[in-house]
Amino acid sequence: MQLFLVAVINDEISKPGSFKESINHLKSYCREEKIEFNQIAENLKLLFRLCEDYKRSGESLIYNCLRAQAKRCLVEDKNLQDIHIKKIYTAQKDKNDNSSSGSIQTLVGANILDF
Repeated sequence: MQLFLVAVINDEISKPGSFKESINHLKSYCREEKIEFNQIAENLKLLFRLCEDYKRSGESLIYNCLRAQAKRCLVEDKNLQDIHIKKIYTAQKDKNDNSSSGSIQTLVGANILDF
């Protein structure tokens, strides 16, 4: 179950919307493990929303909430490192840095030409 949950979380992080494809498998695992499906599904949905917030802000508070929420999704400490949460912000930050650096250089260039 642990490896499956880590895979589901990583899939949703890398391909938003893929959780819908995993729901039937998750239901089966929950039945086998005698875990309440609705509760784990809601916890996962909250985790995915936190991932989106973290992607936008990169705030450490949201990162800590993500880690705590992953535990509510039955992901044990030893498997937390397998979740690519840090990559979310790093990829988004790199993307933002690349897109904004061009406009900053243009502004700097324009200001230099004005002098």
